[in-house]
Parts: sequence; structure tokens; C-alpha cells
Amino acid sequence: MTRHYNLNFWIRFWGQLLTGIGNFMIMPFMAIYLNSKVGGDVSRVGIIMSLGPIGSLIGSLIGGYIADRFGRKPVMFFSLLGASVSLFLFIFAQTTLCFSVINLSQGFFNSLFRPAADAMVSDIMTEEERQEAYGLLRVGVNVGAAIGPLIGVWAFTFSRNMVFLATSIVFFGFSIAVFLWVKETRPSGEVKTFVNMGKRYFYIFEDKVLLLSILAGSMVQTAYAVAADFSPLYLIGKVSGVYNPTAYMFALNGAMVVFLQLPISKSIKDMKPGFVMALAAVLTGIGTVGIGFFDTLPLLLFDYAVFTVGEMLMAPTHTTLLASIAPEDRRGLYMGMGGLTWISGGFFGPLLAGFLMDSLGGQALFAMMGVLSVMSMGLFRMIDREIERKEMSC
Repeated sequence: MTRHYNLNFWIRFWGQLLTGIGNFMIMPFMAIYLNSKVGGDVSRVGIIMSLGPIGSLIGSLIGGYIADRFGRKPVMFFSLLGASVSLFLFIFAQTTLCFSVINLSQGFFNSLFRPAADAMVSDIMTEEERQEAYGLLRVGVNVGAAIGPLIGVWAFTFSRNMVFLATSIVFFGFSIAVFLWVKETRPSGEVKTFVNMGKRYFYIFEDKVLLLSILAGSMVQTAYAVAADFSPLYLIGKVSGVYNPTAYMFALNGAMVVFLQLPISKSIKDMKPGFVMALAAVLTGIGTVGIGFFDTLPLLLFDYAVFTVGEMLMAPTHTTLLASIAPEDRRGLYMGMGGLTWISGGFFGPLLAGFLMDSLGGQALFAMMGVLSVMSMGLFRMIDREIERKEMSC
């Protein structure tokens, strides 16, 4: 099937693979890096990291709208260029305020890219191709997830500024590739059917499937954000003989996605989306709890493998669901609203984690987040019932 994918798709695939390496060189160590810059105040680290999702919220809300209005290509180009500049500015930041502003802008530009890029893929793929296409894109990102942390272990020790500079250059190169070679894919009828922004958002709040997916997905993503962002800080010195096991955990995560994402995407494409996402929520919850209680590398790796299976089930299923329920003239908008799941999780997760880790400790934090993820399974099952109700009424 992949032989039919056009140049637009492959530019996004290779661009995300390379930027993924850069992002995952930084991400596992960002909490540690910020902690060293703000004097060991974990609560302040949580506040700084929670500001990125606030920027993401703004970018996601307007990103899908302007992608529907003005096209996918200009939004993708502008967002990548802005992300490049934000990463470059990390080199010069020294104060909490500077880190907060830069993280806010980085979140904005990252989220501006995603709805436009996802809408582009939806534009050029048939409904049957989308599940595999979104799965393949995750493979590209997670090649970076497998390689990036291992490089990051060395690179952050050698030169932290060089990591930010190299990643900034990669984002800039990706933006140039989009500018030169990506072709616009927005359906031609969208400008004619354009209505004002407020009415478009009012319309989507009538879609119960979308709202349920956002609410339930946000619960899972809150747990995911805590596991991904705060496990490096929590696990320092917890495992005998390993200073910080998260580099190995994240590398395992990336390798599993590279080799297993496509087979999993193919195997679940005919299953009910709510059932698949409910199962993903349970596995994510189990994996999150385990981070707080396991203290040997083999157990942590096994636990993170369970966590990763949940991630592989959730991500392509959620994106495919959004593509299938979105009206043609609102694809970008739906992708942007769907992004609220990881945005809200990325906001509440670090914000809660900073305070809960300080006050209750890491075990309580990861246990509470795991329970939150499992609790979302009921909402996911409601999605299937709502889809069945709509099909019967048609």
C-alpha cells in the first residue's frame, strides 16, 4: 500500500523522523535540565513545563481553523520555522521567566503544525489507507524516540547547547523542505463553505463522539505526560547500577513502535475504536503505576513495554477516528480539537506532578495517574455506543 503514498506524505514522514530524533534527545532530560536551572524547585519545573501545553492549546484552536481557511502548506511552514527559532532561544535562557516564555512559544508552534499536517494526510488518503498511514507516521517519529534518548545521554553531558542548536537546524531544514516541495491539498470547496470561526467551533460542540474522545483522551494523556516527563526525574538513583534508566525505557518504547506499530495498526483497523482505546487506557494506566513501584531495570523495561502497547493502540486509533467523523470542510478543525487531548494532558500532568511529587512522593503520584487513565475506559466505550446510535438513525 505504501507505494501509493505521494511526496507530501514522505516529506512529512522523513521530516518527523529527523525532528523526532532531536526532540527525543531533549525530552527525556528536559525536567532534569530545568531542575538544574531553577535551583532544584520541582514545583517550578512543573509550572514551566505546563506552560508549553497552554501555548499548544492556543495553537491547536487556531491551527486547524487557519489550515481549513488558508491551506495546509503555509501553516506547516510557519509552525516549523517558529519551532526552530524557539529551540534556538533555549540556548540563551537563564531565568524562570525566559524558560516559561520560550516553552509557551514552543508549545504554540508545535501544535500549530499537527492539525494542518494531519489534515493533509487525511486529504490525500482514502479511508482504508488512513489507519496504516497514521501508524507509519508514528513509526517515523519513534525511530527518533529509539535513537534520540541514547544520543541525548551523551550529548547532554557533552554540550546541552549543542543539542538545542542541532534540533533547531533540523526543524529549519524541515520547514524549507515543506516550502519547496509540499503541494497544497486543501479541498477546493472549503473557502466557499467557510463560515466565521465562532460558528465552526459551536458546530463541533454538538458532536458527542468528538467531545467524548477529547474528555477520555485527556485523562489518558495526563497519565502519559506524567510518565514521560517526570519518570526521568523520579527514577534518578532508584535502580541499582543505573544512574537513570529512562534512556533505556524510552529507547525500548521507540524500538517497539518502529517494529510493531504497523502490524498492530493493521490488526486493529476493523475493531471498534472505543474498545481499542479503552484497552489502551488500561495498559497505559498499568504501565504508569509500575513506574512508581518497580526498582529494577528488567521490571521497568517490562512495565514500559506494557505502557508502550497502550500508546501504540491509542495514537493511530484516535487520529483515525477524528478523520472518519470530520466533515470534509472541517478536517483541520477536528484535528486541532482532537489535539486538545494531549494538550490538556500535557498541561495538567506536569502541573499536578510538580506539586504531588513534592507533597506526596513519586509512588502516590504515579499510582493516582494510573488510576485516572483506567477510569477513562467507560467514556471510550460510550463512543462505540454513540457511533452505533448515529448509524442506526441514518
